[in-house]
Formats: sequence, C-alpha cells, structure tokens
Amino acid sequence: MQADRSCWPPHGKRVDACAPGAGGQRQLLYNLLLTWGLVGSLPVSLPWALTSAKRRATMLQRLGLTAFKPFGRRDPSNPVRRVWVHALSVGEVRSAIPLVKHWRRTFKADALVFSTSTHTGYKVARLELGTSVDALFYYPYDVIFSVKRAIRRVAADVVVLVETDIWPNYLFEMRRRNVPVMLVNAKLSERSWRGYRRWGALIRPLFSSFTLVCAQTAKDAERFEQLGVRPERLHVTGNIKFDQALPPDGSLADLPVRLDLQPGQGTIVAGSTHPGEEALIGDAWKALRGQQGDLKLVVAPRDPARAAEIRRLYRRSGHEVMMLSQALRAEKSRAYDVLVVDRIGMLSRLYALADVAIVGGSLVPCGGHNPLEPAAWSKPIIFGADMSDFELVARMLVDGGGAWQVRDPAGLTRALQALFKDKQRARAVGQNAYLVFKRNQGTVARTINVISAFREAQDQ
Repeated sequence: MQADRSCWPPHGKRVDACAPGAGGQRQLLYNLLLTWGLVGSLPVSLPWALTSAKRRATMLQRLGLTAFKPFGRRDPSNPVRRVWVHALSVGEVRSAIPLVKHWRRTFKADALVFSTSTHTGYKVARLELGTSVDALFYYPYDVIFSVKRAIRRVAADVVVLVETDIWPNYLFEMRRRNVPVMLVNAKLSERSWRGYRRWGALIRPLFSSFTLVCAQTAKDAERFEQLGVRPERLHVTGNIKFDQALPPDGSLADLPVRLDLQPGQGTIVAGSTHPGEEALIGDAWKALRGQQGDLKLVVAPRDPARAAEIRRLYRRSGHEVMMLSQALRAEKSRAYDVLVVDRIGMLSRLYALADVAIVGGSLVPCGGHNPLEPAAWSKPIIFGADMSDFELVARMLVDGGGAWQVRDPAGLTRALQALFKDKQRARAVGQNAYLVFKRNQGTVARTINVISAFREAQDQ
C-alpha cells in the first residue's frame, strides 16, 4: 500500500495540511442544531441525568469540568507519541483490551490513555487494563467546549477509536489540529449505513477525516468507502473479538466449589440479559427442570444495577435466589436455584462453568451481545432472533454448527431440551463453537501490522 502522508504530522509538530474548508461550515451548522436540541431537551434531560447515579458519576468529567490523572509515562526529556484509545461501552472496551496490550508490547515508548463513555465501561477498563494504560477517563460529550478542553488536556499525537462512537465535533477538532484518527475493528450495520447515507454530502467530510480504517469485513469496508473514506486508507483485518484472552486458570480454581457449580451437573448461564429476557429464560428453564431434574440458572444482566430487580422476579416465582456477591462472601455455599450476577468482570469465568450458554440482548430486539465469550470455552450457544450487532459472527457460529438461533420462546425451550437430553450432541456443538473462535484469530496482529507499516511510512 502506498501510505497516505497528508494527515500524519512529523513527531511533536502540528501542521494545517488537513484543515477543512467546507467542513468548518458543516461543523457550525452541526453545533447550531446541537445547541437547539440540547436547550429544547433540558427540561427532560437534566432531571434524568441528576437522578441517575451512573450519569452523575460521569457527567462532570464528560463536560470537561473535572480533570483526570496525567500520563504516567510522559517524560519531556524523552518525547513519546501520545496515543488516545477510545471505546464506547463494555463491549467495545472488551474488544480493545487485546489491542491495547499488544500496542503496549509493540510500541513501548508510546504513552497510552484510554477513554470510555459509560460508567460500566469505565469499571471494566479499570479492572482489565490496569497498568497497561497511563490514564483512564470519560470521553467528552460532543459539545464544543467539552471536546476542546479534553483534547487540550490529552494533547494526543494519534487517536484510535474502537468499532464505533463517531462524533462530529471531536473528529472535526482532531482534523483541525491535524491529529490522525484511526478507526479499528470498524463495522457498519445495514441500519447504521443507511442512516448515515440519508445525510448525503453532509456526512462525507466526517468520514473522510479518518486517516486509517481497519474494517471487520469487506462489506464494512465497502460501506465506509461509500460514506467518504478514501480507498487507500481502508484495510480489512477481521474482528478483534476473536482475539479476546481467557481469564487465567488461577482465577477459576475455587469458583466451582464456592458457587456449587460443576460443569456437567446442569448449569445454564444467560449472559448480558436485558429487561424481558429474564422472564422468557426463566419459563424455558422451569419447563426443562420438569423433565431433567435439578438444574441451576445463572443470570448475568447487561446492567448489574438490575440485579435486585431480577432477584425479585425469580423469588416471586418461588425460586431460591442468591446474589453472586453474597455467594463469594459466604464461607459455605447455601442451596439455591438461581444465581444472579451483580458484579462486572465475571461473565467469562461463569461461562466456563456452563453446560449451555444463552446470549442475551437477542431474545428481545437489542442487537445481541458477544457470543464468542462462551465459544472460547467450547460451550454450546443459544441466541435469539436479533443478533444484528453481531450478524457475521452469529452466522459463522450457526453455519459452523457451534450455535443455535431460536425465533421464539417455544424455540428456546426446545433448544435447551435437545442439548440437555443429548450431552454428546451438546459437547459437539461446543467444540464446533471453539473451532470457529480459534480459526478466526489473528486480527489484533494484523491491525498492529497495518498501523506499524503506516507509522514507518509516515516517519520516513
């Protein structure tokens, strides 16, 4: 590939080669519309933000009114390239983890800062990234004064956006400062692509501001090109989620005993569930228990704050329910039917103990969640009709015999019955899921190779 040199400044310098012309007018129009929308929504949005603990925890920093800790590796006597990695929420943060760790090993002199937009995403990043990054903070709201304050504080030499979260003010400001912005693990669903296309020529300067796009599929790359990304800046590298690391063995050693969960004894783990799914899963599990005997159900809601609500739901149905935090604190596990997960960072470990995994966000129209977490543990997977956020991965798993997609509650019950009735079949489905997961690894290395080649070309 002939590298595009126009938007990578010499190290430590800022130039104006990429300053937009008509883009400035579009930014002005965007901010006028944004201001009008914000003022109009204040009577609703302000009380909503102030009464939500999660919003209050993020709001001041996202407005640029509070600072974050400085770079741990910034040394004026030894200049480094300052890299800002951003991932929207929990799913994108988990995607970014192997990339950040690989980046740290490959570009040792770089200073890495990491931002996320949500409270739960921040918690996961703090738990999983640890010392791999030099600062962790909340991404600014896309209002111009917040964006400018954050950009000045970070003073990034390069920005890496993971998957999505494309905001006009942020991109236009980075372009005005001639800071390269890379989009990695990039994807565009059919719905998102059509939505962007409705804006026609207004949207093209936004997408043309990307210096490099590493797309998950050729279809994604084609859609980005149609929206304005220059062809020479596009690469198809695959899906980083296939490169997720499993928790270390030591972190699993005592879980089966402490939670009284042993693989092969009849455990269903439903991960990242949304409102409405817990009742559907509970009905299918109850029907299965009538035929298969004592089966345990582990429910991990997408939002752990819903754990108390889910406990009440199952208790009203007469089940013995335990919270995960309660089980981990107890010296001796007590009997229970349903375990509700009220802590983040535990889902992958719990999938390891499952006999069957159900992927949430798919039995209701929420786009589905990552099915590769149970696939990495060789677990048979069930998900619902809506896997639109993981369309390709879901199709690969179904076509590879590693997952079953159900269309309604009756289908969920039948799938669970079939897998628990025939354990050899269930093991085969789990092994197929793992083969799909394993065959598609290597995306992080390919992404880093593309970025390395680009950096080398720009530094010449």
